[in-house]
Amino acid sequence: MSEPLVTIVIATRERPAFLERAIRSILSQTLQEIEILVIDDGSSQPTLDAYKKGRETDGSRVAYHLAAEAPGLIRGISAARNHGLSLAQAPYVVFFDDDDEMTEPNHLETAVRFHREYPRCLYFGDIRSVDGDRVVSEARIRVVDKPMTQVQVCGDPPVYCATVEQFSRALAHRYPHFDAALLDTGLAREIGGFTAQLFLGEDINFFLRYADRCSGVIYRREAVVDFDVAPRPRAFNVLPPIERDLMASMSFSQARIHLQSPYMLRAATAIEAYMLARVAGDLRAIGARSAARLLARQSLALRLTRNGLRQFVWSFLR
Repeated sequence: MSEPLVTIVIATRERPAFLERAIRSILSQTLQEIEILVIDDGSSQPTLDAYKKGRETDGSRVAYHLAAEAPGLIRGISAARNHGLSLAQAPYVVFFDDDDEMTEPNHLETAVRFHREYPRCLYFGDIRSVDGDRVVSEARIRVVDKPMTQVQVCGDPPVYCATVEQFSRALAHRYPHFDAALLDTGLAREIGGFTAQLFLGEDINFFLRYADRCSGVIYRREAVVDFDVAPRPRAFNVLPPIERDLMASMSFSQARIHLQSPYMLRAATAIEAYMLARVAGDLRAIGARSAARLLARQSLALRLTRNGLRQFVWSFLR
C-alpha cells in the first residue's frame, strides 16, 4: 500500500461490535490511502481476543494498539487520542468515535482535496444523529451555520469557506463533531493535541485551540457521518448535570489561557459565562445559594449577561 494520506484514530474500550461497524464504514471510503489506529484503553481479554480476529480480516490498513503497552501512562479519552496522534504517519488525521459510521463515501477524498487547496485549515462536514433506524436530527450544524455560508467554493458537494471570525460566531451556539472533521496532523501536534486531564469538554477545548491557529475554515454543508445517540453510558450523561456543566466550563477556562485570536477568545468566554450561569441556577434550585452566588459572580466577571445577573440576584433570595 502507498503512504497513507489520512490517519483515523479510534479510542475505544469494551465495544468490539461497535468498533467493527465503524471500521467497516471507514474502509468503504473512496479514499483508500488511509491507516486506522485503534487505541484500546483497558479492555478485557475477550475484547482483546476479538481484535486478533480483526487483524486477520482488516488487512494492513488497521493497527491495534494497547494503552498498557504505551511508553507513558495512558488513561482516558484524551490521553488515548494523543497516543494515536503520536503514532500517525499521514499528513491529515481524523479522531473518530467507535460507535459511529462514515456514511458519505467521498467524505475523506473531498476533505483531502480541500485541505490541499487551503493548507492548515479546519475542515469539517455536518453529522446526522440516529438512534437505530430512527433519524433524530438530519444535521447538527446546519441550524446555526449562517455565519459560515457567505462564500461558497463548491456546489457539488456544497462546500463553504469561512473566516475564523465567522466560525467563532457559529461556535458560540454549536461546535463541530470530530467524526466529521479532517485535521492537519502537524497543526494538531503543534497545539499539543488534547488536554490530557480533560475527559469531558476535551473536544470543544481542542477545537478552540486548533481554530485559533488555523488559516481558515472549510465547511461541507451536508451530513457525512451518522452519530449514534442510542442510550448508553457516556461521560456527558453519566455525571449529574451540575458536575458535568462544571467540568465543561473548566475546558473553556483552560482553553482561554492559550487563545490569541480575539474572536476565539470572545467565543470561549461567552460560552463559559453561559455555562457558569446555568450551573448557578441549578445550585440555587437545590438550595446551595452561596455556591450559586459565587458562580454567578464568576459568570458576570467573564461577561455581563441577563441570566448571570438574574442568578446573582436570585441567590440572595430565599
